[in-house]
Amino acid sequence: MPAPLDNDRARLAEHYRGLNDLELAQLAAEGAALTDLARKVLTEEISHRRLPLEVAPHSSAAADGPADPPFEIVTIRVFRDLPAALVAKGVLDEAGIESFLADENVVRMDWFWSNAVGGVKLRVKREDAAKANELLDADSDELPEDEDVKGSTEPS
Repeated sequence: MPAPLDNDRARLAEHYRGLNDLELAQLAAEGAALTDLARKVLTEEISHRRLPLEVAPHSSAAADGPADPPFEIVTIRVFRDLPAALVAKGVLDEAGIESFLADENVVRMDWFWSNAVGGVKLRVKREDAAKANELLDADSDELPEDEDVKGSTEPS
């Protein structure tokens, strides 16, 4: 029977493997609030991916709550269909704006779930939201039509 610590390590490693680079960066910035085991497993995943990130060290402020993240992620568009979301993400990628799709895998597995999870959400850093919206609005003739939340900067 595996030790509980081994189970926790395996569970954390699996969870961190499922995160994208942007999510790992945000987690690393909040690293001061993580347990020693979680910090160690996160550091291993960052190292494995060869990302230029460091996990925030423990501090006395960690007892008061998590540190402020270096950036906030906001949803700028919501798509019912995955192809439309992928095209919009491609526009941002081409412009050098880091973005990711939330709930993409749920919709990819069964598109019928799209309404249940609120669609595929296109997310960017708050400071990139205005530029991203500008680019997507400029390319709106080429993008498939879909539901969106233009200009929204609601944290998600």
